[in-house]
Amino acid sequence: MGADVLAILDALREKLRLIVLCVIAALLLGALHLSRSPAIYRAEAVLQVEQEERGMVLNGTRGEDLRGIEILMTIEQNLTSPGLLMSVIEAGGLSADPAFLPEVGRPASSEVLQGVLSRRIKAKVRPGSRLIDISMEDRNRELARRVVQLVIEEFMRQGFKSRMAFSQMEHEFMAEEAGRLRAKLEASEESLQSYREKTHSVSLEDKENIVVAKLKELNLRVTEAKTARLRLETDNVLLSQMSQKEPSRLLTIVSVANSTPVLDLQKSIQTKEAEIGTLRKRYKPLHPKYIVASSELAELREGLREALLKSAENVAQLYESAVATEAQLENALKEQEGIALELGKKAIAYTALSSEVQADRALYESVLKRLKETDITRNIAQTAVRVVSPPIVLGKPVKPLKERTLLLSLFGGLGLGCGLALLNRSLDRSLRTVDETEQLLEQIPALAVIPLARRVRCLSKGVPLLTEPGSSVAESFRTLRASLSLLNRAACGRTILFTSAVPDEGKSFCAINTAVAYAQQGMSTLLVDADFRLPSVCGVFFGGREVAGLSDILSNGIAPGGLVRNSGIENLSILGAGGEAGKASELLAQGGMSRVIRWARSNYQCVIIDTAPVNAVSDTLLVVEHVETTCLVIRAGSTPVEAVLAAMRKLRKAGARLGGFVFNGARRFRADDYSSYYKAAGQKKILAIAGTPAAEQSGKKG
Repeated sequence: MGADVLAILDALREKLRLIVLCVIAALLLGALHLSRSPAIYRAEAVLQVEQEERGMVLNGTRGEDLRGIEILMTIEQNLTSPGLLMSVIEAGGLSADPAFLPEVGRPASSEVLQGVLSRRIKAKVRPGSRLIDISMEDRNRELARRVVQLVIEEFMRQGFKSRMAFSQMEHEFMAEEAGRLRAKLEASEESLQSYREKTHSVSLEDKENIVVAKLKELNLRVTEAKTARLRLETDNVLLSQMSQKEPSRLLTIVSVANSTPVLDLQKSIQTKEAEIGTLRKRYKPLHPKYIVASSELAELREGLREALLKSAENVAQLYESAVATEAQLENALKEQEGIALELGKKAIAYTALSSEVQADRALYESVLKRLKETDITRNIAQTAVRVVSPPIVLGKPVKPLKERTLLLSLFGGLGLGCGLALLNRSLDRSLRTVDETEQLLEQIPALAVIPLARRVRCLSKGVPLLTEPGSSVAESFRTLRASLSLLNRAACGRTILFTSAVPDEGKSFCAINTAVAYAQQGMSTLLVDADFRLPSVCGVFFGGREVAGLSDILSNGIAPGGLVRNSGIENLSILGAGGEAGKASELLAQGGMSRVIRWARSNYQCVIIDTAPVNAVSDTLLVVEHVETTCLVIRAGSTPVEAVLAAMRKLRKAGARLGGFVFNGARRFRADDYSSYYKAAGQKKILAIAGTPAAEQSGKKG
C-alpha cells in the first residue's frame, strides 16, 4: 500500500503543472461566474403554530389536534402549495408586474409563474419547536419581502375562511344532532312511562327497598321462632320423662325456670331470706317480727312450688304455640320472597329503560351545551397560526456565496487536475520505476539509476561530473562506472556501447558522462560518436564545430589515430561522428567498424561508443557484435514498454552482449537507497551474468 501511495504522489508531482493549470482555470471560471451572477436577497418571516384543540365531535371522533408534528408538516406544505401560490399571484397582481420573476418571459400564464415561484419560496419547520420559517430569494429585495407578506396574508385569509366554514358546518351539525337526540330522548322516556303503567311500577325503587327490609325482618323472626321452638321442644321432652315433678328438678328445665312468675318469686324469696338473716342478728326466734318474717318466707316458697308446677303444665302449650308461630313466619317469608322475585323481573327491563333515558338525556344536554357554544363562537374564528416575526430582508445578499464558490472552484480544479494526472498515469505504458523495469527485463540488471538533472538545460552543458561534481547525478555516474568496471573486469571487456530503444532517452548524455567518469579515474578513455543520424559529442566538447571523424574513417579508409582529438579533459579523447553520412548503415556494414574498435581497444584502456536508437534505425545492430558490453538506456516515464521489449529482441538477434540497463531521469532518487539496492540486488546480478560461459568467452575474445 505504501508503494501505491508513493506512485500516486509521484504521478501528481510529475503532473504538477497540469494540476496548477486546472486549479487556475477553475478559479477563473468561478470568478467569472461570480462576476456574472446577480446579487440575490432573502426575505424571511417566522410563524408560530398555537397549541389548541378543536372540541367538535363527529361520529365519536375528535377534530384535529394541533399539538402533533403531523399538523406542523401539513401547515408547512400548505404554505408552498400550488393553490396558495396561485392565489398569491392573482391577489397581488404579480403576473402583470415586470419586476416579478423577470427571467420568465411575458406574457406568461399563472401556472408557469407558480412553478417558478414554488422553487423560490421555502417553508420549513424548526426542529424541536413550533416555529415555521418562510423565506424567498429574489434579485429585488422589496419584491421578495412583498411576496412573503402576500403568502402569509393569503394563508391567513384562506385559513380564516376555512375555519368559518368549519364553524358553520359544526353549528349545523350540532343543531341537527340535538334534534335527533331530543327525539330519541322523548321516545325512551315514553317507553319507560309505558312500562311503568303496564307493570304498575310507579315507584319500583321504593317497593324494592320495602321488600328487602321485610325480608330481613322475616328472616330474623323465623330464626328466633325456630330457636324458641327448639328450646321448648327440648324442655317438653324432659318434662315428659320426669315421673315426679319436684320443684328442685323443675328448676333444671330452662323454660320453667325462666318463666316470669318463677323468676319473680325467686327474687322475693331471696329478699325475704336476707331480711330474716338481718332479724336473726337482732331478735330471737320467738320474737314476733321474726315469726312474721318466717311465715311470709314459707308462703313465698309454697307459691314458688305452685308456680313451678303451673309453668311445667304450660310448657306443652307454649311448644305448640311456638310451632304454629314458626310455620306462620315461614309462610310469610316465602310470600315475601315471591314478591321480591317478581319485583326483580320487573326491575331488569325497568333498569334498562331508565339507563337508556339517562344516557340519552346526558348526551342531549352535552350536545345542547356545545350547540350554544358554537352559536356564540361561530362568527369568531380563532386562528391557529400567528406571525412571530414579519417579513424582513437581510442586509447582505445571500447569493452568490463568494467564499464557498471560490473554495469549490479550488477543490474542483484540484480534483480535476489530480484526476487527469492519475488518468494519464493509468493510461501511460512507459516504465517509471527501477523495480518495474527489472521485472520486465528479467535477464539484465540495473547498472545505475540516474536522477533527473533539473539544472541541465541543454546537452552542451550536460556534464555534471564537471559542472556539479558533488551532485547526486555525478555520484550516480560514478556508481555506473563502478558497475561497469566490475562487469568488464569479470568479462575482460573494455568497449562499452550505449544505445536506447527510441530517441531522446539520454543515451548520449550517459555515454559522455560515463567516459568522463573513466577518465577522472585515471584510465585512458576514448569516446566514439557512432550516431551518424544525430551526432552530439562534438557539440558538447567542441562547441558544435564540424570535425572529421568516424564517417571519414569508414568511407575514405583514413587511419583512426589522425582524427582522434583531445577533449580538454585529462585522459579523455574524442572521435567524432565526422562529416555527413548519407548512407550510415552501408558504411557500418562494410566491416571497417571492427577495425576501428580493435585499434581503439589496443590504444586505450576504455572505449565508450554512443550509437543510434535501436528501434529508429539499424545502425546499432551492425556494431553491437564488435563490443564486449552493451548498455540500454531507458528514460523514466518516457520509454514505452513495447519499445523496450522490441529493442531487446533486436539486440539479442544481433548478438549483443547486454551488460544491463541504465535507468535515466528518475524523479525520486536518494543515494543511500540506490546504494543499498545496488549492493543487495544489482551487484549479484552483474556477478551472475559475468560468470556465465558466454561472458567468459567474450572476455577471452577481447
